[in-house]
Amino acid sequence: MLFRHPELIVADRLEGSFGDVVPLCRELAIPRAGGTVFADILGVARTGRLVIIECKLWRNPQARREVLAQILEYAALLRRWSFGDLTARIKRKLPSHEPNPIFAAAKLRWPDLEEASFVDAVTRSLKLGDFQLIIAGDGIRSDTHAIAEHLNSQGAGLAQLTLLEIQLWQAASGTIVVLPIVPLRTKVLQQRVLVDGGGVPLQLETQEIGASEASETIESVVDPESGSRRSVNRAFWQRFIDHVQFDHSDQLPARHSGDNWVRIPLSKPLGWITGFRSTGAKAEVGLFLTFRDEDG
Repeated sequence: MLFRHPELIVADRLEGSFGDVVPLCRELAIPRAGGTVFADILGVARTGRLVIIECKLWRNPQARREVLAQILEYAALLRRWSFGDLTARIKRKLPSHEPNPIFAAAKLRWPDLEEASFVDAVTRSLKLGDFQLIIAGDGIRSDTHAIAEHLNSQGAGLAQLTLLEIQLWQAASGTIVVLPIVPLRTKVLQQRVLVDGGGVPLQLETQEIGASEASETIESVVDPESGSRRSVNRAFWQRFIDHVQFDHSDQLPARHSGDNWVRIPLSKPLGWITGFRSTGAKAEVGLFLTFRDEDG
């Protein structure tokens, strides 16, 4: 169903200006030591980012646990391929005789694509392991959710994992409604650790690559006035971040989280403090506290 109706594929960094997914093939054979594994669906986004989709029914507890290991293995194996390797494998699956079947499939969906830049982007996705990993099923269980959250918290690599729940509803008329839901969204983290001669970490710098900064960059081009307003708001909160002081030595610093607001992470059972500033006739600046779990 996802292969025939790619509009159901919902995931981070595939929305809005990033575009949707073009499915390339089903049951892609990926050789490994001791045999061959098969990825359910391989697709590509407009940005050239490869998308690996594994589909499972969640009634079998063992399948729920194994699917996470499977899709991570597919990503690790695929990262060893070159663009030529991938093209050769795709040619075996598609009836097309195009010399570049990956670009040809994407060109049908996005006619304005340029082949050279698109091929470079796919090559970069392979080289860096920058994949969108999607596990799709009829229900996301808490154990799978917990494991996925743990994997995301490690901040290793550029691959993103999304759990995609496909819900089926039947109307009184008998019409079947298919509803894709993403109960878990991951974040991409880049981390740099400075160590002394003994290998002891001295400092950890984490740069979050989120939709906020990308949105600001895009908006400054298409809407300079709005982009200027965002810049003013960001400068206001940067002064707050630079000068705010905390009593606890282990308190993490505030960070930008969106246009005209910041977030200060707190340890459990607390969640975080949000700092906000509104403009207009009722301009105000304030803070509010959010609790985790049941306390929230």
